[in-house]
Order: sequence, then structure tokens, then C-alpha cells
Amino acid sequence: MYTGEAAAIIANQPPEVVATGELMVLKNTIKRKVSGPNKARLLRIAGSDLGSLCTRANPGNIEQIRAMFQSMVQLVRAGNIGQFETEVARAKTEF
Repeated sequence: MYTGEAAAIIANQPPEVVATGELMVLKNTIKRKVSGPNKARLLRIAGSDLGSLCTRANPGNIEQIRAMFQSMVQLVRAGNIGQFETEVARAKTEF
């Protein structure tokens, strides 16, 4: 997904920083693609439930967390809010 220099920069960051960056991409996607009462609710879910997940990122699980955040971004872009909420619940129990 990333190329050259960007991949090298990401690879040299602590897992918590990488996870937080992916979370920011997700939150920005929610801000752009979701409207109405769902927007505030999803931002709150992303900030609390997924924010705490970033602190638990480590070298052993960072790739799984990145993949999960990237799939959540795709769900939000597609407007599949129900599946997004299911993935958040799964992430809370998995990590």
C-alpha cells in the first residue's frame, strides 16, 4: 500500500504510533463519509473503543491491527455501518 520512503518511515515507528495513525485515517473517513447522528456516535466509538486498542499495539499484533483498521475504513466508505460496529465489537474481544 505504501511505497519506498513512506514504508521505511512507518517501519521505524513504534507500533502504538502506527496504530494511532491508522485510527486517524479511520476517524477522518468517518468525518467525511458519515452524516447525521451516526457520525457523532461512530466517532465516539472510534475514539474510545479503538483508541484504547492503539495502546495495546505491539510488534506481534501491529499488522493485524493495521489490516483491521484499513478494512474498517473500507466499510465506512461503503456505508456499511452495521458491519463496522460488528468489527469494532470483535476487535474489543480479539485484542
